[in-house]
Amino acid sequence: MRPNHTGFMGSSASSARQCPICDKEFGLETAYKRHVSYCRRAQAKRKGRPVSCAACSSSKIKCSFTKPRCARCESRGIECVYNEAARKIAPGRAQQQLTMALSVEEEDLQVVRQSQTSAPDPANSLIVASGFASESPDITIFDADNTVLDLADVDLELADLQLDLQKPDVGEWFNLAMSHNSSPTVQHALSGPHNQLGPLRYNLHQVCHTVDLAFDIMSCFPQMMLRNQTLPPFMHIPSYSAFMPERISTCRGIAQVFETRTDETASFLWRTVDAEVSRIESELSRMDIYSVQHAIQCVLIYSVMLKIDYEPAMVSRGLRLVQTYWNLTVRCLDLTSQLEFFSTEKTNPSPTWEDWIVAETRRRIIAFWFIMRQVMASRLQVACGIHEHFDHLPLISPKSLWEARTREEWEIERTFHAKGNPISTYGELARAKLAPDNPINRQRLRYWEAGTDKLGTLVNLSITLL
Repeated sequence: MRPNHTGFMGSSASSARQCPICDKEFGLETAYKRHVSYCRRAQAKRKGRPVSCAACSSSKIKCSFTKPRCARCESRGIECVYNEAARKIAPGRAQQQLTMALSVEEEDLQVVRQSQTSAPDPANSLIVASGFASESPDITIFDADNTVLDLADVDLELADLQLDLQKPDVGEWFNLAMSHNSSPTVQHALSGPHNQLGPLRYNLHQVCHTVDLAFDIMSCFPQMMLRNQTLPPFMHIPSYSAFMPERISTCRGIAQVFETRTDETASFLWRTVDAEVSRIESELSRMDIYSVQHAIQCVLIYSVMLKIDYEPAMVSRGLRLVQTYWNLTVRCLDLTSQLEFFSTEKTNPSPTWEDWIVAETRRRIIAFWFIMRQVMASRLQVACGIHEHFDHLPLISPKSLWEARTREEWEIERTFHAKGNPISTYGELARAKLAPDNPINRQRLRYWEAGTDKLGTLVNLSITLL
């Protein structure tokens, strides 16, 4: 359904009548009289109904409506906030209260334009990574059931999302990696224009469907942690078959509690996650490259768990996970040689299988974080800030190469993979998808699709959101 341009733009006819009760406007006299008669009768009958607290409302769980705290919030020990239902603003008043107008061209939602009567507020200039924007300063979030939730109903302000934290961003990774890299050749390869790609435009339905599909795939990762044979695609299964690192084992135990959680055990689960994150932070300065990668993998799993069980009271926990991930990334940069961090296997081949596993694990971690940021940015309708740098991000290897169980098998797969003229960066993949009828692109895309795993599927979905 298209938005009512008359209500937003204020171009109503001069003969329009306005209901004295609800301020609704009508162009026809008969419709106006019929509505006023109904509105007067209904005014005395409106009694309303109890409104769930913010935590129960966002979790789609029945609230007991007890005050000051409902039964669920009392048992979980979380904040219980009741908010009055937002008053519906009639179009006539909306014209005076809205500071941004929404223009629609076909089915695509265009960028919000700030009204000339008010100065632009950076905190409210939130644009979805895919190209559509929210029409009011209130942020909306799409949950797993495609239900639009209004964060205006939650006791949360945009200022709470700052918390004096460094804002992790792929662009910051990129700039930090560039500062670590003294090679002019690599700097030119990473920073050159090379037909920089920009965001494509999709309508709201397409974006929501893509985001939901990506989130459904990510949601199975905690379940995949329960067995060595089904670890998430950013964990190297052959490396963990004979020996499971202690930190990964701890993450597996937490995943088992997560998959069998109840309302009674949820608080214990998240206290355990908090304790493990604190342990990671305390040991950060002593970690080697392997320990850093293990810790990052665990933090990614905890982040997925948090998104599945998200409640408004968990905002600070989410911000802490993001900050921990950022600190681990900086530590990884400190331990990585100059040419490795953002390089592809084509430009900087690994000399041994062990070195390749470390490099490919890093590429897969970067890919998953890139995808997760896109999904969360689209759900929260905030600017993702990644389009400027994604062009040179290294692409992941095929499933057969990643899951090779011996050095000999890996060498055979690596030789075969090198002969296929593989796509090595996100930019190459995006450009190939923009021109699939080109014979060379068609061949490279078929080779890419033939070797993808779950993470490769997520990469394909993320490309559609660019």
